[in-house]
Formats: sequence, C-alpha cells, structure tokens
Amino acid sequence: MTRARRLLALGMIALASACTTPLPPTQTPAPAWTSASFTMNSWGHPLTAWTVEADGSGTWSESTPRNGQFNDRVTTTHALPADPQAAATLAASLSRLPGAAPDDTHCKNRVTDQVYGELTLSFGERVKQYRYNAGCLDAAYVRYVEQLRAVDELVAARGRAAADLP
Repeated sequence: MTRARRLLALGMIALASACTTPLPPTQTPAPAWTSASFTMNSWGHPLTAWTVEADGSGTWSESTPRNGQFNDRVTTTHALPADPQAAATLAASLSRLPGAAPDDTHCKNRVTDQVYGELTLSFGERVKQYRYNAGCLDAAYVRYVEQLRAVDELVAARGRAAADLP
C-alpha cells in the first residue's frame, strides 16, 4: 500500500470515528432487570419491603412497632422518584450477587429467630429469586446475606431520604 493510500485510509477512519455519538456523561445504561423487589420479615411480619423499577422509581416501606408492641405494627410507604443513576448503582450492587441463591437447608451453624425474606429480580416474564434466612451463620452464607443487606441499604437510604421530604 502506498503512503498516500495509508494516509487516506487513516483519514477516513478518523472521520468515521468523529461521526459516532458517545453517551452524554449524565446518561446511564438501564439495568438488565425490569424491576427488583425485596422483603425482610421477622416472625411473619414485614419489617421492610421495596420495589424499584429499571428507571429507579419505586416504593420503600418500613414497618415499626406501635407503642413498643412487636405484633402491633405501623407500615409507612414512601415513593422513590425516578433516578437512573440510583438504578445503575443498584444494578451494579445486584450484579455482585451469586448466580443463584445458596441453599441454607444444609446449614451447619444455625440460630433461630433471625430475619428472612426474598429478593426478586424481574426480567419481563422471567424472574430470579434470592431467598435468605439470616439465621444461617455458615461463613459463605453470611457473606451472601451481607451482600443482600448492602443492596437493601442502598434502597433504604433513598427511602429514608424520601421520608424526610416535605
């Protein structure tokens, strides 16, 4: 190839790359899931529950004892506004979960009366469920529950912030 042809080819490549439109820095890709839902229960009572859509909108609920009575609870629900960056952060945290929920039925180190629940990821018609029981204290399972608690805390922080809005 002659020098002129090489220069022409490089010029055409440079021109073509200048025509592509990169994503603006504020635009984030949508999560692969259409919605993510989470529940945390104790003794059959919901303590927290939330659902977040792919655009970051959703709801966060918290149940607290009325007059110090565990079985007499008040549930407060707060709307989460659409927030693509929050959805992307949540998606990144969810991506660190294992491919499938570990099975706690063969747990060697178990205590009773701990929180339990489920994270459900919806992909249109298909769902992926991550059940958990924090009473399993096997090291690998504890790490799994810690990952779920970190995911829950991301949404809970948004929920608490929404609760403080007028």
